Amino acid sequence: MWRCAAEPHGALSICVVLPVRNEAANLADTLDALARQRTFSGTAFDRSRFEVLVLANNCHDQSARVAADFYRAQPDLALHVEEVTLPVADAHIGHVRKLLMDAACERLGRVGAMSGIVASTDGDSVVGELWLAALQYEFELGVAAVGGRIVLDPKGPIEPHTLRRQRCDTAYNLAQARLEHLLDPDPADPWPRHHQHFGANLAVRRDAYLTVGGIPEVRYLEDEALVTALRRADLCVRHSPLARVRTSARPDGRVEVGLSWQLRQWAEFRGEHQPMLVADPDVFVTSIQARRLLRQAWRTRTESRLTVAANAVAASFNVSPLHLTDLARRSAAFGALWDEVQALGGRAAAPPTMPVRQAIDRLRVLIRIHSKRACAHSNTSSR
Repeated sequence: MWRCAAEPHGALSICVVLPVRNEAANLADTLDALARQRTFSGTAFDRSRFEVLVLANNCHDQSARVAADFYRAQPDLALHVEEVTLPVADAHIGHVRKLLMDAACERLGRVGAMSGIVASTDGDSVVGELWLAALQYEFELGVAAVGGRIVLDPKGPIEPHTLRRQRCDTAYNLAQARLEHLLDPDPADPWPRHHQHFGANLAVRRDAYLTVGGIPEVRYLEDEALVTALRRADLCVRHSPLARVRTSARPDGRVEVGLSWQLRQWAEFRGEHQPMLVADPDVFVTSIQARRLLRQAWRTRTESRLTVAANAVAASFNVSPLHLTDLARRSAAFGALWDEVQALGGRAAAPPTMPVRQAIDRLRVLIRIHSKRACAHSNTSSR
C-alpha cells in the first residue's frame, strides 16, 4: 500500500502516524505543529530523526492534496502521504491506525531502529512544540509506551453544559489517578501523571508493539486495546504530563466511539434530573488495594502468601480463592492475571455508582487520608 517517496533516513528514530478522513480544514495546522517541533533547549528538533506517515482514507474532500501541498512547501520535512479507499468492512479507525503503525514499525526496522518510537496523533489535533522531545525523554527512562495529555481546543464548538460535564469527568479521572498513585505506586508512571492513553497522543516503542502483536483488530477504541495488550504483558505505560496535544471539541467525529461520541453523550444530559454517574470511589480503593496485595504475593511465588492474598482478594471480585490461587500460579505476567481477575469480577453485579460531583468530593477526602498515611510511613521509614 505504501509508496513512500523516499527511503527512511538512516538517523530515523521516531515515526509519526496520522490517520485522516475528511480533515482538509484542520490538517495544515496539524502538520504545521509537527514541522515546528523543538528540543527542550529551544533548538529545532532534528528532522532527520523523525518522519510523518499520513493515510487519507475514504475521504470526500481534499485532505490528501492539503498534505501534498504542505510537503511541497516544506520538502525537508519527511512527509509521506497515501490516499486509499478501503472496503466498508475495513474503513474504520482500528484498521487504519493499525495499517499506519505496522508501516511505521517496518520503516523503523529498515534502518535498524528496533526500539524506535511509533507516535500517533489525529488530523484534528495539534501537538505541542515539545511533543517529540517529551516523548523521547519519557522513552529514555525505559517505558514501553507513553500516553500524553490531551486537552480540548478552547475555541471548539462545545456548549457550556457539555463543557461542565467534560471538566467534571477530567477532575474525577485525575483524582482517581492521584489516589491510585498513593495506594499502588508504579515506579514507571510516577506522580505527576494523568489518566489518558488515546490515539491523538499515544506512542509505543517498536519492539513492545511487536511483542504484543500490534493493535488488536477492533473497529474502535483501538488505543485502549493496545494499552490493555501492553499491560497484560507487564510492559510499562507512562502517562506523561509533558507530551501535550490540543484536539478538536467537535461533536461530529470520524469514529464510531471516541471523544466526539463522548461529547455527544454528555450533551444529552441536561439538567440536574439527569446526574452524571460514576463508579463509587470506595469500590475503586478496594480494587487498587487488592491489586497491590495480589501483585506482591504473585512476585514472591510463595504458596502461603498467594493463598493469603487470594483469600483476601477473592471476595471483592466474587471469585473462588482456590481458582484465584490457581490463576496466580499459572500466570507468567501479572498484568494478564489482573486482567482475568477483573473480567471475572465484571460478571458479578454492577458496582455501585454515585453523582460525579459527590464522587470527586469523596476522592479528595480519600486523597487527603492516604497522603497523610504515606507521609507518616515515609517519616517512619527514614528514621
